[in-house]
Parts: sequence; structure tokens; C-alpha cells
Amino acid sequence: MALKDSAIPGLLSSPTTAPGLTAYSGRHTLGQMKELHSVDEILKHLQETAHLESVVFQGVSLTEIESQLSNVTLDKSIFLG
Repeated sequence: MALKDSAIPGLLSSPTTAPGLTAYSGRHTLGQMKELHSVDEILKHLQETAHLESVVFQGVSLTEIESQLSNVTLDKSIFLG
């Protein structure tokens, strides 16, 4: 069952066709959320922002960088697959 656009603010049910979806460094953003798909992308984002707030983690294992994430803010983040 697909989420309706209003079910979760900022999260869109069909990201490839939803209005307001923009490309960001080869990835999509959902509202103000950035989607990260690899450990390298996560580390780069941490260097640039020093937090992981409002991030969608899609299909990435955080096990190898677990110690680096112990004091990182993850407010409003979503973990998928």
C-alpha cells in the first residue's frame, strides 16, 4: 500500500513523478530530506554538516561506521531497507 502524500509530511508516495521533487547531487530530496545510499555519501554529508538530521538512509549498513555515529544527531531521519 503506497503512502498518500499527506500521510507523512515531506515524504512523497511516488518520488519519480511527485511534484516538488528535485535532484540533488545525483540523488533525490524529499522536501528538505536528503537521501543517502552509501557509507561514502554518509561520511561526506557528515563532513559538510556535522549531523545527519532529516536524512533518508536507503539500503545502507551503518555497521562499519557505528563508532563515528555515536554522537551524531539523527533527528527526523528515516531508515529504509
